[in-house]
Amino acid sequence: MLTYIINTFVWTMGCTIKSAADDATKTSHLGVPFHIRNAPTGLMKELGYGKDYKYSPEFEDGYSYQKYFPDKMNEKTYYLPSQFGFEKEIRNDWIGGTS
Repeated sequence: MLTYIINTFVWTMGCTIKSAADDATKTSHLGVPFHIRNAPTGLMKELGYGKDYKYSPEFEDGYSYQKYFPDKMNEKTYYLPSQFGFEKEIRNDWIGGTS
């Protein structure tokens, strides 16, 4: 039974990772949103790289929403913890409740 559970988890995560990788490949031409780009030079800062970036650890509960997807791409959830085992604890921390 344990082998089945582990294989199911690995299969699910593998499919999730493949889906995210496929989307990244298909939409790479859309570029990374400017607010989450690194700005190591003055020119990059002038171009708006990193402007209005929200550093989550500085916010209450260590989280602040910001869009990580390109403007021309709809946001998508690639992983949502189940309501079983340790994933239930993760789910409660992320979205609250046990739905």
